[in-house]
Amino acid sequence: MGDASWAEMVALFLLMQTLSRTVSSFLSGLLADRYGNRLVLRILSVFLAFLPLSAAVLGRYTAADRPWIWMPVYLMVGLLIPLMPISHNYLLEITPMKRHASCIGIANGLMIASAFTPLLIGFLISLFGHTRVFLGLSILMLGGIYFSFRLGEPRFKAEPADQLPPLP
Repeated sequence: MGDASWAEMVALFLLMQTLSRTVSSFLSGLLADRYGNRLVLRILSVFLAFLPLSAAVLGRYTAADRPWIWMPVYLMVGLLIPLMPISHNYLLEITPMKRHASCIGIANGLMIASAFTPLLIGFLISLFGHTRVFLGLSILMLGGIYFSFRLGEPRFKAEPADQLPPLP
């Protein structure tokens, strides 16, 4: 496969990821508006656990002449892009209004700190190989799925809008 073919394949991957993000954002918004952010967090948690698992499985079948095998991974990455805004929305639902700014600041700080996670994962891959690390990540993320099912749904317990404190 020549360089032009790889460039076209990468463009196709990014196009599919963008389309996946568009559909996921739309559906996540609809589900969150109707059933609450908690449900969307649960659904996206499952996809998040499948992402490294799919990469580990598909990695066994890749070859220079079959780069399209990675398409499901790119589709799942697109599906997961709305996870951060949904998480922020849920965080705003469960925290008191006067703590919103600090809680979002802490959440964003943790996201910045998580930028170093790929370095750790890369180091672990160099020690144990892709398959073991990706399977370990999927197993670790099962804990996230478990905890997402223990989250409460504050939306349906919220006070009526007329009882919220006035804006300063």
